[in-house]
Amino acid sequence: MSAATARTLFVANRRTGSLSVIDAKQAKVVAENDVGRGLADVALLNGDDHLLAVDQAGDSLLLIDVSGTPVRVVDRVAVSADPIRVAITPDGSGCIVASLGSRRLTFLDVSAERPPLLKVRGTVDLPFSPRNMVFVRGGSTLIAADAYGGKLAVIDPHRGVLKAVRSMPGHNIGGMAVTPDGESLVVAHLLFLPPTRNDLRGHPLGPLPEQRPPDPEARSGPRARE
Repeated sequence: MSAATARTLFVANRRTGSLSVIDAKQAKVVAENDVGRGLADVALLNGDDHLLAVDQAGDSLLLIDVSGTPVRVVDRVAVSADPIRVAITPDGSGCIVASLGSRRLTFLDVSAERPPLLKVRGTVDLPFSPRNMVFVRGGSTLIAADAYGGKLAVIDPHRGVLKAVRSMPGHNIGGMAVTPDGESLVVAHLLFLPPTRNDLRGHPLGPLPEQRPPDPEARSGPRARE
């Protein structure tokens, strides 16, 4: 994730719970700050001076001031267990955290004051484990994707209501993006494939050659026949 006109990169470190600060122009790590227990995702708030970090190991969402050195945590809010992703509303007034293990979305408000504060507004239970999320229709609808199966949840982010669940012929949804015209949603996922045989019968090279038992006479030669 980048900030300051793409000159600075912030990298969440899962194992250490630290946030690395990278100078993109010099391609060099300039700082690493301990902020949590195990970070899974980061997202930049409007204004470039604060970001949100998902602390998966700590079951919390962190609000971090990145305007100075070192960066500092200015707010920490508990969310549903096993958080994995955060999506910020287009207007920056709120965010949604997807929790993998608890199959739940946590809705939070982001105050307009400086520094901003986080407040949990509610939660929505899902019939699957969510991971990736994307806003569509100008931010009026949130799509949450199944991390393991092929389900998509359609959610009203303003009311915090699950409107529908759709299924698609796939699984392990790895990413989603809205097309430039806003009319379509592109989904990257794996496909279910039919069982295959453990030989080359269905391979373009053709079937495996037939194995015939060796001829004893051909193997032993003239001495064996004496």
